[in-house]
Amino acid sequence: MKQKLLNISRILLVVLFISYYGGSTFFLHTHETPNGLITHSHPFKTGHTHSQAGFETIHLLSTILFIVYSIFSFKYTKVLYRILHSAKNLLYIHLDLTSNPLRAPPFTA
Repeated sequence: MKQKLLNISRILLVVLFISYYGGSTFFLHTHETPNGLITHSHPFKTGHTHSQAGFETIHLLSTILFIVYSIFSFKYTKVLYRILHSAKNLLYIHLDLTSNPLRAPPFTA
């Protein structure tokens, strides 16, 4: 039961990410207000408007999301850093494509 709930959670998180990314990528638009230009994204019909409370809500949600994503990414960046630097048996492959290492350097007289 726990594994099934975990699988469903994973799927829902992927769907949430795709819908958020798609919404913020495909529906970007700008409104001209007396206070200046406001650019945001959400699904919309052409010619829609927002109230001042709507603009404030969009700003508040954007700020909250930015803070949450910043904390989340900072937290997991440290975890990823620890994982990568604690691994002992990493295989590093260095390819030098600029020259043949068995050839002597060029000589000019």
